[in-house]
Amino acid sequence: MLSRCCLCVPVFSRLPAVVQCVTSAMRSLDCVEVQRGACQVLHRLLIAVLGQSVAGACLRSEEVVCSVLNTIHTHSADRDLLTLALPLILILSADESSARRIAEAGGIQEIVRALRRFSGDRDICLPCCEVLWSLVVNRSNSKMVSTEGTLEAVSLVGETHLEDGELMETVCAALWSLTLRESLKEKEWEDTTLLLMHTLNTHTERQGVVKYATLALASLVSKSELAAFRVLLAPSGGSGVRLISEACLRHHDDPEVVENICNLFSEMAQYDDVIPELMSENVKELLQQIQIKFASNKEIVLLAESTLANM
Repeated sequence: MLSRCCLCVPVFSRLPAVVQCVTSAMRSLDCVEVQRGACQVLHRLLIAVLGQSVAGACLRSEEVVCSVLNTIHTHSADRDLLTLALPLILILSADESSARRIAEAGGIQEIVRALRRFSGDRDICLPCCEVLWSLVVNRSNSKMVSTEGTLEAVSLVGETHLEDGELMETVCAALWSLTLRESLKEKEWEDTTLLLMHTLNTHTERQGVVKYATLALASLVSKSELAAFRVLLAPSGGSGVRLISEACLRHHDDPEVVENICNLFSEMAQYDDVIPELMSENVKELLQQIQIKFASNKEIVLLAESTLANM
């Protein structure tokens, strides 16, 4: 009923009043049907005003953020309601001020709780991982994250949905944002590296997976020699370096992927005991080919040059 009524008025001329009506209903009527209707209305309005910063300001307010997060908290076991509320948080997290409000209001903790409860539910995990990436990659927000619980929850999703390429792309993005933090434990370095290598091995053909998996691996390797040694061994038992090189060749026309892989090799080359494996898998020749192909790309050329200098 709420959904039908609110959308029958000339919404955009009265948008603040409509939003106030919806959020008031969410706060005062703790009824699942009201909460669902409210989420549906907010979702339609947010989609309608995408790209209109002035018109959509009232939809990105603290009142809206807190109302939606309260619904997620209060009805954390209601799967159907969460599938309506979580996409709202995802849309809101794309706005910097709204993302900050979500983090400050405990949104990250609510997302982690949803991941733990519904780790096997793709429709819950997909927006959750996207939101975590969006929030945690912002360094000011990352200070509000409990790494221990967040990394564990995301890793569980990855292990559960390893064959799902689209979801694993968001898992890798979330893991990358988490690896930018300094407070991971030794076992977390190793386990996260292993999961990323499994993902890369399973979805080598998927550009987004390769992009984020190699970003995360480079971040891990930059801080942990143990992670570098874990990268050397592919999940299939072969060479991890060969797996990465094959991913580079598969996406050889994508400068972003190539740059990320060059960065990963650069981080690996800082460890003397890793260099022989890079040499044996012809990484030197691969980097020389990349230098020629991307001669006009300064970032790629510099990464290739610095890695070759270490080899």
